Order: sequence, then C-alpha cells, then structure tokens
Amino acid sequence: MCQAFCEPRRLNSLILGDNTNNVGVGGSIINIGSIVSNYGNIGQVNYAASKGGVLGLTRSLAKEMASLSWRAANVVDCVEENGTDMEEDIVPPTVRVNCIQPGFIHTPMAHAVPDKVLSEMTRKIALRRLGRAEDVANMSLFLASAERSGYITGEAFECSGMLRL
Repeated sequence: MCQAFCEPRRLNSLILGDNTNNVGVGGSIINIGSIVSNYGNIGQVNYAASKGGVLGLTRSLAKEMASLSWRAANVVDCVEENGTDMEEDIVPPTVRVNCIQPGFIHTPMAHAVPDKVLSEMTRKIALRRLGRAEDVANMSLFLASAERSGYITGEAFECSGMLRL
C-alpha cells in the first residue's frame, strides 16, 4: 500500500530536493493520535481503536519511509557496490514519521466533557492542568526539525502532563 500511497515522484522530490541546489532536505510526517489508544477509556472504544490505528500507521510508515529514503538516495546501492560497511558520515535525507499522543488539551472536545469528569481527570494529571494547543504545537515543531530530531522515527510521544487514566 505504501508504494501507491507514497507516489515515487513526490517522495523523490521531498528526499532529493527540487530546489535550485538540488539539495535533499528530507521531511517529517507527524501523526496525531491520543493517549486513549494506550490506556483505553470508558465510552471511547471506537475512538481508542481508531487512534490505535494511527500508532500502527506511524510505526509501519516509518519503516517504509526509512527504506524508501535510503533507496531513493541510492546510498544502499552505492555502499553495496563498493563492498563497504555503512559509513557514519553517510546520512541521506530521510522522511521520518512520528506520532504525538495528546492527553486532555483545552479544545472543544475536552470542554464537552462534564465539569465533574474534567475535574476528576485534571486530578489524574501530574502537572494538575489541561494541556494547551501550544504544547502540542511545540512538540510538533521539535519533531519537524531535522536538526533537533533527525534520528527519531517510528516513535509515539505523549503530550499529556503525565495523565494516567
């Protein structure tokens, strides 16, 4: 499925670059899941299952993208032809795939929860507050940066203030 989903021209453009310098920049796919996929929650069977699917997609797509990135950059073929081991300094542009799993964040979805339940959930958060959209955005910025997270792929990161359901 990934080969149809990841059309080769788009992938090559992302990996190898289509700017005037033809310098590949790689990229980062950031999926948004939910901590509910890890712990479950009463009344959220369908939500937990769909967010669990996001986690499976993230991990599988990360493996596909890593393999396709190396192939597109011809690094594997070059190394195999020369009969050498992978060099530490051979780092082709890659497409990394990760998942952010927010907890309770100040959103319309969280505000639809009755006050008593929301108060109970807040007590289960180590930081004793709901998250902000900016918290998730900042984690996204970190994961989008090849400089700061260039060796991170296939991972799921909770952004929950350490909520335990």
